[in-house]
Amino acid sequence: MSRKRSVGMVVGGATIASIAVSQAVPLGANAQAVNQVSSSPSTLTQDQAVAAGQLTMSVVRNSDGSTTSKYVFPSGLVAVSSSPPRGFSPLTASTSDLVKFGFPPRPSSPSGLQQWTTLMSAWKSTPAPKLTFTTENMSAPGAVSSASGGTGSPYGGRNGCSTYVNNAWNCNWAGWGDYASSQAYFGAESDFIAPNLGARCPADQGGPFMAIWTGLGGFNSDSNGTQRLIQSGIYANGLGGPTVWAPFWEVINTQNYHLPPQLMKAANSAVAINPGDSVFSKTVYVPGSKEDAFFYLEDITTGQTASMTLYDNPYSGAVSNFFDGSTAEFVSEFPGNEVGNSPVETALPFQQFAMVNNQYYNGSTWNPLGAATHEQFTSTPWLTSGPIGTDNMQFAEGFLGC
Repeated sequence: MSRKRSVGMVVGGATIASIAVSQAVPLGANAQAVNQVSSSPSTLTQDQAVAAGQLTMSVVRNSDGSTTSKYVFPSGLVAVSSSPPRGFSPLTASTSDLVKFGFPPRPSSPSGLQQWTTLMSAWKSTPAPKLTFTTENMSAPGAVSSASGGTGSPYGGRNGCSTYVNNAWNCNWAGWGDYASSQAYFGAESDFIAPNLGARCPADQGGPFMAIWTGLGGFNSDSNGTQRLIQSGIYANGLGGPTVWAPFWEVINTQNYHLPPQLMKAANSAVAINPGDSVFSKTVYVPGSKEDAFFYLEDITTGQTASMTLYDNPYSGAVSNFFDGSTAEFVSEFPGNEVGNSPVETALPFQQFAMVNNQYYNGSTWNPLGAATHEQFTSTPWLTSGPIGTDNMQFAEGFLGC
């Protein structure tokens, strides 16, 4: 397949963004994306994880007809998902019931309420989750380059990655990220159309996977060199046959403080998302004495949702071990491994698509992606992203070629 130099994305008959491959511009901080694993991952179904003693699981049918699925990890972290009872409507539900059944709260702003009403009007069901966990051992970041420039930006160049666009690099991400010098971001959300995946490229050395997600963190390090990331979105493989996407959530801490023993990524096969479906992804961290991470995914086309709330019981502040609010991301990714500083990545052709309504949460209001200081990601030779549209919220994602 020949490499395309530019492509366009058309939604509803209007071109909303143009993807252009920019010249490499090295600019850097000593940072790199955290989604690089140091050992080959394996997978466990939720039943296998229980049998292996890596979590306890309970499914309870409540007196009101709702169902609560609860996963308790050895560290004390708890993940909970609830399926509402028959006759439930998020449009008329109380604030407490929205929280109880894993729905986003009802916004107070007119624009936010309009979007929320559209999503809740499309809702039909929240199936009980069927989780498959990916087990991975994370390592702290390796050597990174120290190119000059990039004042204030955590996104910078690294040995082994030669791609730089608008001051940002990444070997397997495409999209945009907001950044700040403080803990400024507590949520990220996006709408997009799930693309179809083709057969993986002949020279592909990694696993045949692709993910589209919203998240917080993944670039900056603390004084101990620890990087943190929470993210959620959709996840699929290119092993052949029809493409089927599944919701997923993931938490990462590069000092191996995650869901011991390393149950990091959870994909939910109870909700099958097909290419062409409209999808909404929301990732939120709630600080305070009862902190939690909230993941919400809706297939707007079918009306099915998947949500999960991660907290710790008794409270010990454990969820904060995965949180870094200095960056918020809106990303397409080919997950892969890393050997030294040389990427070993997946390459899967996919249909061009747009990520729209990209917004970050600053703890009090949701704001357009482009309203904060932002950087662009690209991943030559495979992934690329277009400029942010005039609404400050939308951009296109494209595949450059094998």
